[in-house]
Amino acid sequence: LSAHYPIAAIKTGMLANRELAEITDLTVAPVGGKSLAADAYVAPRVDLDRVSPIGGVRDIDSGPLVALGSGRRGAGRRTTRSFERMLDLELAGHTGSEWLLSLGDLGARPNIAPILDDLRSAWGVVDDTSLHAAPEPRASYLAQLAVAGIPFRLADGDPRMIGAWIGNELADVSSGPIEYLFDPDERERLSVAQRRIALRRFTDWDRWEDLTDLLAVRLPPRPTISAILATNRPEQLAHAAEQVANQNYAPVEPIFVLHGDGFGDDASRIIDGRCPNARTVRVEQHEAFGSALNAGADLATGELITKMDDDDWYGADHLWDLVHAMEYSGAELIAKAAEWVYLSELDITMRRFSFGAESYTATMAGGTMMMRRSDFDAVGRFRRARRHIDLGLINDVGRLGGETYRTHGFGYLLNRNASGHTWDIGVDYF
Repeated sequence: LSAHYPIAAIKTGMLANRELAEITDLTVAPVGGKSLAADAYVAPRVDLDRVSPIGGVRDIDSGPLVALGSGRRGAGRRTTRSFERMLDLELAGHTGSEWLLSLGDLGARPNIAPILDDLRSAWGVVDDTSLHAAPEPRASYLAQLAVAGIPFRLADGDPRMIGAWIGNELADVSSGPIEYLFDPDERERLSVAQRRIALRRFTDWDRWEDLTDLLAVRLPPRPTISAILATNRPEQLAHAAEQVANQNYAPVEPIFVLHGDGFGDDASRIIDGRCPNARTVRVEQHEAFGSALNAGADLATGELITKMDDDDWYGADHLWDLVHAMEYSGAELIAKAAEWVYLSELDITMRRFSFGAESYTATMAGGTMMMRRSDFDAVGRFRRARRHIDLGLINDVGRLGGETYRTHGFGYLLNRNASGHTWDIGVDYF
């Protein structure tokens, strides 16, 4: 705007109504499509205050598939009937009319917030171009579904057509057998994959990145995450460093706390070879585990603090998952639960539970906790104790009126060895 009007004039309302009518509010419009330049695309924007993953993917034993239209204004049923005939072929043994629930038409500016509960009670959504009057409202509708974690499948013959509006990555992930929506595990994996893409593409920050790229304006970097990893096991150091290095969020400040005297001169080489920007501090063995973690916090310069454990596995999207959950939940403490566990004694990977994700709860894994630095300092950091460090932090956040939020459990695998854990329970517990 400053290329055409003085910013001061905009702020003080000095522009005439005629001039204001020519200005587009880029934070809310356009819904999607071409913008600013003939070859420039701006993705649909989703308001996280109205639509978010909070509430999660419900475990259901029965329910419909949902179909919704946009902008059709009572158009004839011919395309919907052809859509149902396609479902008859896809869902062998069931008719499209038996499984399909139409929730009507969302209009030219779709908003799924009022029907989120209905959508979460369904197996998922099946969508096709024939249900929509134009690609713009359809793109907005699909973006909202993905951000909310409502699993959907595209029935289009060529997903790249809608991919021009929602991105080919989301279109490709959303294409595949519709019957997968009836498999609880497959539908949850689809939901997580779709929301990860959508939360990095359709929210405010990403919208501003698109616009500033078009205008050749540099946006400030995302918050730095200081990832604190304390270990007293030299044999786990390489594995731990690899887990941090594999994260695709940036910027990350890895901080390694070498707790005890068992680390040789090669410790720095092992860390630097995988995390060149890492910071390292050595702590005496007699120091409590909480004190060791706080020694790492003393080195941290990031706006966000997260704790990682030396023997667990972390998927590449793990830190992104936590950052997004912090954004849409507004909670002071974010984490995942130890849904997935590897029992090394038995060489078995198990899922302990599949419920309770995307909710405000204190059930969470210590090796995944993330806080804003200001909140972390306000609760007094980690307790200077040898055990129950994680529980102590959770309780301290609650004591000061803070909220704790648990996102989905994918991308985190808790490792249970025979010994060496501060949470010291036997394999029989699992």
